[in-house]
Amino acid sequence: MLYVTDGHTRRRTDLPTRRRGILVLRIHLGQAVLDATGMRALLVADVLRRALEVHGVQVMATLAPDGPAHQDALSRPVLDGFGIDTPGAGTDTDPPADAHIGAAPPPAASTGVWIRVGRVRQTTDAVARDATDAPADCADPLAVRLALLAGPHAQPVDLTGSVLATATHALEGWRRQVARWACAPSRPVPADIAQAAEAAIARDLATPALLELLRHVAAADTFPDGAKFETFALLDRILALELTREIGYVQTPHGGGPMGTEPLRLIVLRHAKSAWPEGVADHDRPLAPRGRGDAPAVGRRLHKAGWVPDTVVCSPTRRTRETWELLAPELDAVPAVTYDSRAYGAGTSELIAVVRETPARCRTLLLIGHSPGVQDLTLALTQDTAADEALTRARDKFPTAAIAVLALPGPWQQLAPGSGLLIAFATPRDRGD
Repeated sequence: MLYVTDGHTRRRTDLPTRRRGILVLRIHLGQAVLDATGMRALLVADVLRRALEVHGVQVMATLAPDGPAHQDALSRPVLDGFGIDTPGAGTDTDPPADAHIGAAPPPAASTGVWIRVGRVRQTTDAVARDATDAPADCADPLAVRLALLAGPHAQPVDLTGSVLATATHALEGWRRQVARWACAPSRPVPADIAQAAEAAIARDLATPALLELLRHVAAADTFPDGAKFETFALLDRILALELTREIGYVQTPHGGGPMGTEPLRLIVLRHAKSAWPEGVADHDRPLAPRGRGDAPAVGRRLHKAGWVPDTVVCSPTRRTRETWELLAPELDAVPAVTYDSRAYGAGTSELIAVVRETPARCRTLLLIGHSPGVQDLTLALTQDTAADEALTRARDKFPTAAIAVLALPGPWQQLAPGSGLLIAFATPRDRGD
């Protein structure tokens, strides 16, 4: 179970983490223009959604239709920058909410608990009144996210220039550390850390406790680097601070070692869910409705994580082409695309040959293919570390619209089996993992 404190009664209220159907969150912004307190309400809803979805609970988050704020006041690029999924526009016909999130209590007739959000007190040197304006002294919106996560969500918070500077410094330092730890052999998350993290998020969304766990793990000499990496990656599924963003762009401690400086990045993507129309050849099968929804989400995920490809190699089938065409607009980039027939039905050795032909100027390659080739390629290139959670998941199942991100030594032409590190594995169910 996950419990929150009801703002009406000040009592603990359990939210089910194992249930059928959809858990409904209603977000109350209270302003026609999105201000910092409204952004904090969206952030609390986002953390709650992530925590519930880790437990397999489906969540529907919508804006309350009873106030002056509405979806038109929200900018998806701005929310993407803060790591927040854009909520739907609520209507009077929506199902009753299980939880209301906002600084002010919901209307008296509302059902569900009230998750209170403390107001954000700003100084003019920190953040403009309109939350869509980037802070002048904080180029990374995720530093603002970190600053807002650092205190209990129900308490007011001061967002000053010094607070943002501290958050920016901490975030940059963690990302550099994570990039170095990613080059070490993977080790499991320590059991006591995993238990403490689960207890913290189940205890009224105690994000300050999660951040304290990160500080503890980073400073401890008793944890191997591989365990530190896995811990930060695990907690980032809730915190969404893009802690792995610098992987591949930070010089490793062993400079001339197996990964060296600025390793190459290979993104392996299985096409999104396809349909099976009667009488249609396999090469011509289109995407199913679910696949047409999953493909753009892949693009958004790549963009948010900083994994934007320089070059794309795509199988020429209809379902792989449609996957690329739907995800490409989300990247804010125009990489070179090659439709290579060898990526259709290819085995591991043939796919490795395709990757070896990548031009030297390319640092990040996206390969869009099919099962079982994409899974076999990922497993063949990855160093076999049994304790690696990402590798275990990739080995168990590589579903449609899943992505595997590997860091590889250069050059492409010398790509060899077992030479890569699997730094991330994500499926549609991990939305925002």
